[in-house]
Amino acid sequence: MVLWKNNEESPPTFLEKNFNNQGVNFFATTGERFLVSALEAANLAYRPDSHFRWQLTSLDIAKSDDFESRIDMGAAETWETESTNTGATAEPGEPHHAGNTPNQSIWYSWTAPNNGNYLLNTTGANFAPSLAVYAGSNLESLTPVAQGTYRVVFEASAATTYRHRPR
Repeated sequence: MVLWKNNEESPPTFLEKNFNNQGVNFFATTGERFLVSALEAANLAYRPDSHFRWQLTSLDIAKSDDFESRIDMGAAETWETESTNTGATAEPGEPHHAGNTPNQSIWYSWTAPNNGNYLLNTTGANFAPSLAVYAGSNLESLTPVAQGTYRVVFEASAATTYRHRPR
């Protein structure tokens, strides 16, 4: 896959290429235009029998990098989102969890719709993500509820808002 930026007023600008099925990551500003092409990696030639699927996923960490700008997942019984911690930072006062110093954390909040046990897990990560679930309304007064790698199970109380921090 090859990616170019194109503003229609000048020739396209090469941004990135990747031929190992990992995709390309790029930052887009509202209104920017991009050109994407798929090439056969072995010889960079077109093959009429090639089949593939395009997938574009917003990896907008800016909304969830800081505790105060965390993404609110509401009070759904289940939820799913796709994100990345690429480019994320740690902020002063972030708690340590699962034995790790914070460095590239992203934040979500969720309000339990019912009392019960819940599973929070990650899939498809290319590293071992540390997860932590906290109760509390500000970074300085968070109370740890559960922590682990890849997945955590925790008991939730209805109408309580929990903060999740995948790292």
